[in-house]
Amino acid sequence: LLTKFEVALLRTPLDLDFLEFVCRQELYLLQALSRQVDVSPEILQALEEVFTMVRQQSDFTAPCTTVESVPGLRGRPKLEIKREQIVEMLQTNLPVSQIARIVGVSTSTFFRRMKEFDLSISESYSPISDEELDTIVTNIKNGMPAAGYRMVRGRLLSMGIRVQWRRIASSMHRVDSVGILCRLARLGCVVRTTYSVPGPLSLMHVDTNHKLIRYFVMYLSAATNNRASTAYHFFCQATQKYATEDLFSVHYTFLPRLQGDLDIFAEAWNNHPLRTEGNHSPEQLWRIGMLHTTIHQPEVL
Repeated sequence: LLTKFEVALLRTPLDLDFLEFVCRQELYLLQALSRQVDVSPEILQALEEVFTMVRQQSDFTAPCTTVESVPGLRGRPKLEIKREQIVEMLQTNLPVSQIARIVGVSTSTFFRRMKEFDLSISESYSPISDEELDTIVTNIKNGMPAAGYRMVRGRLLSMGIRVQWRRIASSMHRVDSVGILCRLARLGCVVRTTYSVPGPLSLMHVDTNHKLIRYFVMYLSAATNNRASTAYHFFCQATQKYATEDLFSVHYTFLPRLQGDLDIFAEAWNNHPLRTEGNHSPEQLWRIGMLHTTIHQPEVL
């Protein structure tokens, strides 16, 4: 624990986002561990205090002074932002400061327009109790046992449920403390392919998965060559032993359930925040890219 904090504090300049990540991970790990073994309350309290201070520093913004506009010919012209535009941008779940930069106004101006139209961030959160949230999170975990905080949040957003990070974390601690310990114990860095493109629709990566055979090994044979005739011979031996597969039964029973799970995963993935992209979700990155970069539709050849 001390080594991780030393590494975070020795970064120049100080990376508050990384320090907050270290505090959060260690705090969640110890909180989950405390439900299984005895952990010193002083350590938990000290870590919570550090985490709170880091969050306050990260979230600190200088107060804005708003000046009431006086009708007349003097002064700057009023920046007009339509209500429909504000509502549409708020639905992206982006921070107001970033929305203001995209629109091209200051944060204070955007907040003033929100106030004029009687809009607020707090009203965008779903009115759901902790008990109802626990039930939904439990159902999500039953369908996606390996899902962490971010994937659960993405799945909630895809279901139209928007709640604060702290409520999601608290709910998962109540219903999945053992799962949190298991995931934290195997944390690691996964090396993935990196693409650099000008904007959305510039490149599409298509991949497939061929792991369904793990449910039952139909044949496993050795050979001195890799000819198609050899593979076909082994396949024929398997069909003689187990009979031909009932494709209609497989398609009717298995494929709809598999497709349903894939649809749920895709919706959760598109809405879950990516730590390496400033906690923006793929859906948010898509919208930002479409606003910043105009991509001409390619010709269909």
